Amino acid sequence: MPRVLGDATVSAIIGRSVAGWEQARQVIEAMEAEHGLTAGWRHKVAEMVRLALAVREAEGAERLPEVMLRDLPANGDAVRLILLRAGLLDEAPEPMRFSGRNQPARTPYSTVLAPLPPRAPRQCTDCYAWIPAGRRAGFVCDPCRHWRERTGRGRCCRCGCDGLALRDDRCRSCHP
Repeated sequence: MPRVLGDATVSAIIGRSVAGWEQARQVIEAMEAEHGLTAGWRHKVAEMVRLALAVREAEGAERLPEVMLRDLPANGDAVRLILLRAGLLDEAPEPMRFSGRNQPARTPYSTVLAPLPPRAPRQCTDCYAWIPAGRRAGFVCDPCRHWRERTGRGRCCRCGCDGLALRDDRCRSCHP
């Protein structure tokens, strides 16, 4: 049965002591300082390193085989580099890549970026009409965008809203 590692597994090992963690933690802090990375990066990568070390412990291995890093949900390349520097990884004959991204040679490791979430329905900032989900065009509906192209901006004499595109001193919602 394939191993499934995820947020539940990370939560389960959070308070547990894992052999080799102190060595790995020092390498993580050194990399953070060396590359000017954020505390968020450190936290996420630390979770994955602890997960990898827990897998190593569960397997009863002295050094984690590099192939087992494929089971990690994210940051496999960074974890690989950290465990290598800490001397806790049994390297594969040919270095493995865990990221689908093609990065320049000068990048010491890479992490997989999370895909953008699908756009949710939202309201037009001018007329408050709903813009359907999935559209990547700003926060103004198409009719208001076309209205803006043909008219000037100002305060609507009927509803009193300021900064809207006007025609005959009225915004698109108030124009007859």
